[in-house]
Amino acid sequence: MKQTLKYLLLLLCCWGCKLTTDSYVANVEEHRSNIDALFSNEKASPLNDIDRAAFKGLEYFPIDKNFSVNARIEKYDSVRYLELKHTLNRTYPFIVWGVAHFKLLNDSCKLTIYLTAEKESKTNMLFIPFKDASNGMETYGGGRYLDMEMPTGNTANLDFNLAYNPNCAYSDNWSCPLVPEENTLQTAVRAGVKTFERQH
Repeated sequence: MKQTLKYLLLLLCCWGCKLTTDSYVANVEEHRSNIDALFSNEKASPLNDIDRAAFKGLEYFPIDKNFSVNARIEKYDSVRYLELKHTLNRTYPFIVWGVAHFKLLNDSCKLTIYLTAEKESKTNMLFIPFKDASNGMETYGGGRYLDMEMPTGNTANLDFNLAYNPNCAYSDNWSCPLVPEENTLQTAVRAGVKTFERQH
């Protein structure tokens, strides 16, 4: 009887873990479907007419929970403004908000976190541009971006399965923030969106 009870408890535990994993995968897949729908929309897409006509969906790495990590968040006490360089020789004002410290595939990593400094902006979303060892081969050479909700405590989740390209990866008409050198990871982040092959 005790052995049967132990087996049932183990089975329920495994079933619960599978439900959690399946739910996570479904959420990421839904997010990706929404992005693809946006790219297909003439009014919202960063693609030009030629690329949009041939568009069949972005290419992504397989969803890997190992790239969804918990980070220790260090928020800076003082406000420091930075004119972040953009493509097309522009700059854009940001606040250097803090730093995320985390482990990724057993490597100790950190990324600087930014907040848009536009006066009219009341967003609670933080901006994390990053480069990694996959750039220029499997992913866009200029690096990718992550968004993160402003945490209420000193921890937050960083999900690289949601990493996305800047719009200038799809068209030269866009001006996008360049990734600061300090936000370069030595690890190859094989998660999120892959490089995009233009048709023109």
